[in-house]
Amino acid sequence: MKRNNNSLNFKSNINNTETNSIGNVICFSLILLLTFGMMYILNKNTHFTSDDFRYNFMYESFMPTNSVQRISSFSDIFKSMYNHYFMWGGRITAHTLVQFFLMFDKQFFNIINSIAFVGLAVLIYLHSNVSRKINIQLLIGIILSLWFFIPQFGLTVLWVSGAGNYLWCTVIILLFLLPYRKYLENENSFNDSTFNFILMIFIGILAGWTNENTGGAMILLTMLFIAYYKLKNLKIPNWAFSGFISSCIGFGFLALAPGNNARKEYLVNKTVNIVKNIGNVFGTSFTLMFGLTILLLVILAFFLITSSNTQLISKSLTISFMYIFSALAGIIVLIVSPQIPARTWFGPIVFIIIAIGNIYSNISINSKSLNIILVACLIGFTIKFADSYSIAYKDIVKTYNSINTQISTINTEKENGKLDIEIKNIPKSQSEYNAFRGSRYVSDDKESWINKWIAKYYGVNSIVGVD
Repeated sequence: MKRNNNSLNFKSNINNTETNSIGNVICFSLILLLTFGMMYILNKNTHFTSDDFRYNFMYESFMPTNSVQRISSFSDIFKSMYNHYFMWGGRITAHTLVQFFLMFDKQFFNIINSIAFVGLAVLIYLHSNVSRKINIQLLIGIILSLWFFIPQFGLTVLWVSGAGNYLWCTVIILLFLLPYRKYLENENSFNDSTFNFILMIFIGILAGWTNENTGGAMILLTMLFIAYYKLKNLKIPNWAFSGFISSCIGFGFLALAPGNNARKEYLVNKTVNIVKNIGNVFGTSFTLMFGLTILLLVILAFFLITSSNTQLISKSLTISFMYIFSALAGIIVLIVSPQIPARTWFGPIVFIIIAIGNIYSNISINSKSLNIILVACLIGFTIKFADSYSIAYKDIVKTYNSINTQISTINTEKENGKLDIEIKNIPKSQSEYNAFRGSRYVSDDKESWINKWIAKYYGVNSIVGVD
């Protein structure tokens, strides 16, 4: 069925000087290259922490055993994840990625993870700016939004285990959703072929098998896309159904993993206090999303002021609402979770950034004064970003150098035949961009799980931190 008369061919939202010229392509590429470089610097100066030490080894139990072996092959990862599924949890997509990266030198992760962050920014851009001309302002805004609004940046982007669970899983989810988004603008963007039908089954299982709240939000958004196709009398492609069904299957594997119950033995909060969780969810949401909500309202006001096309307004707001509604569902479901760390807002916040980007990309700025205001805001936030990045970099490097001193002490002690080692504690990290703020590292209790795994990693009997 052909697209009906309600469909729109959106014109570019950018001013007449911003077209897909070679200059804009070069500028777009340089911004991504600069972003890669900045992320690489932070990754390079971040050591392993917390679960990274555990996932260097085959998963056999919560505590290290005498016989546990390091991961050294894909078959090891398969066996490890089989154990993990039955003994600890169902996030197989995430932890398979983590153990894959940990098989190699940290430098490999530093490069690939920096590319993944750039990939996340590009995917948000593609979801926001489908089939339109290059929008440099939008790209800069997306990168700045990721820096300022992503919760616990160090734990979700720089920490190997955290990046596997949040950054990488969100990249997979946005890749899976991209055909659904593009199909709204161009029915020929993703052919309804047998290959794509099968491809969406594969990606759908992986995407559904990522993490609980964002995976569930993704499935809801998929349903909303299909419902919107129906509403607009668009032919619903077979791959849309195969993707939806397979993502539900993947989510089922995640939610029904026997390890989810087994893990409760080690949780501090073994039961769910709904009343307390409601307060926690709303309080954390207010803290994390206040600035993002203000940004949404400002961009929405600009859009409504500058646009007189009712069809454009209706479609843009409907699509943005779909992302926001799915994000809110992904947040509300946390009320029934026994633990609610701030990093679980990662995926929902990315969805909201897409919603804002989608509205912004449809703003047609004919007023010179409005354009100046928007550019001035971007420049101001870029300057603030430079200051924020500098502070974060100094804190991360301070931690990095302290851990280098610890490693030197461990190696010296081992050379002298001493296998029960004391190391000086690292200074307390001050920046939320530091992976060591909020993660478990060497403590003064040599019997703790993290001390045991770090000792196993360095091949010593015990390790303890002292002031």
